[in-house]
Amino acid sequence: RSFVSKLIPDEVYGEVLDQPVEGYSNWRGKIAEEGPYPVLFPLLDIANHDAKARVEWFVNAQGPVKDFSIITDGAVGRGEQVFNNYAPKGNTELLLGYGFCIPGNDDVAIELKCPSEEKRKIREAQQHGNKASGDASQKWIFHVRNRPYPAREGDKKIEGLRVFEDGLIDTLSVLVANEREEEFLQENPEYSVESNLETSLNNFMGRNALCALSVLWAQLQNAKEKILDAADSLQDGLGEPETQFEVVAQQYRSGQLATLDAATSALHTYLEPLKVNDDTEDYTIAEWPQSPIIDVRAAFFYLEANHPTVWDTVVRAMAEEESIRFYLGADVGAKSLPARNCSFSEMLDKGWGMSMLSVWTWCVLMVHHSENNDLSDGLDVWLEDVIQFHSTTPSFDSDPETTAAVTLITTRTLASWPSTYPIQSAARRRINRMHPAVVPGDDKAADFARKMVDLAVQIVRSSVFRTGISTQGTSITEKIQAVQEVIFVPRMVEEEGA
Repeated sequence: RSFVSKLIPDEVYGEVLDQPVEGYSNWRGKIAEEGPYPVLFPLLDIANHDAKARVEWFVNAQGPVKDFSIITDGAVGRGEQVFNNYAPKGNTELLLGYGFCIPGNDDVAIELKCPSEEKRKIREAQQHGNKASGDASQKWIFHVRNRPYPAREGDKKIEGLRVFEDGLIDTLSVLVANEREEEFLQENPEYSVESNLETSLNNFMGRNALCALSVLWAQLQNAKEKILDAADSLQDGLGEPETQFEVVAQQYRSGQLATLDAATSALHTYLEPLKVNDDTEDYTIAEWPQSPIIDVRAAFFYLEANHPTVWDTVVRAMAEEESIRFYLGADVGAKSLPARNCSFSEMLDKGWGMSMLSVWTWCVLMVHHSENNDLSDGLDVWLEDVIQFHSTTPSFDSDPETTAAVTLITTRTLASWPSTYPIQSAARRRINRMHPAVVPGDDKAADFARKMVDLAVQIVRSSVFRTGISTQGTSITEKIQAVQEVIFVPRMVEEEGA
């Protein structure tokens, strides 16, 4: 391992410091101007590094003659170089420890902190991927490389994601898990989101998988921004490197940026659906959107396009709420209140994201249980799945604030609920019978509608996550613009041969 030259006493160098060197009268002057050098000890550090070299070190310090040996298990011909192996280190370690970089050997460290002892236990119980030991206060460090990690036997990991160290995505999966997902991971420690990513993105763990990938993407983007900001903070910019230190530093910087770019590109396919594009106004969709998420804006545009009488009823109920009226357009007394005139982004800025998604989910539940259930197949199946799930899993902690906000709007909506969507007595009885944990009690329409408020809030809380993916433009690598709540809804994937 190298040492900073100033740590070694001058007498060790002897007369070397006073010898002339190009551009300076002596080495003392060069070091004084350019700074101390990393130095290696003669003989002990004579062999260069090769990550593929297989060597053993032996030190004999017992006898009168002390010796040190490097033994390689491969044949070495006359004139060939004998390499040492400093262990499989990335350029970060090589630069800090030895003062050099190897082209194409760049890696980026991702540091994760476990927020609770419960999550640490879930991750430790899992039977796959690299795991850090210790308590919840310790950090987990994983690496991202510019070249794939080798595949292990039986490994199902997607080839493009092999640049991420084993266990990174599974660890993030645990860290971002909500109560529902934690319960599943505890009961199924063999399940790996990382090894079953394609499947996970389209099943009950889809919210978790997308959230884990979006957090990883945000960390990579943040690391890239730090590198770029450091250069921007220099008065004259980076400029051309002049010293050996500057050459190596720029090589390292370029390698880090290349690794980060490659890693974010690997995530692009999976994160593209997380973009919320505020530019388009074409929401006349007859079917459920193909995106696996639904944001507030698209949710109500979907409702307006496919269930206009329900939209008209709920938006007029919103207009009666003083704190929301301002966001619904210039003239809330107009005959028509189109969704395109609503300021959904301002609504989100004021913290109405969860409540608005819950209102939308309530409307969809009411349509779902009506005699005129004409929801798209994908949305219909999703609702059946989440209702079934919430009937068999412990309830989430109550959310009185969101429930109160939703109740104000839904009570007014119910008072003028469109007659084209009558709530079936048979449907109410069926759901009371099948899911008493979700919808207990009697069979009155008003009571049923109020119970749907609690269910809507539960569904949103189990499916929602915050995304910071760009809301402007078409490129996933553009600057992050907004963070907002979105609901995960699995896409309907057709089976082969269906």
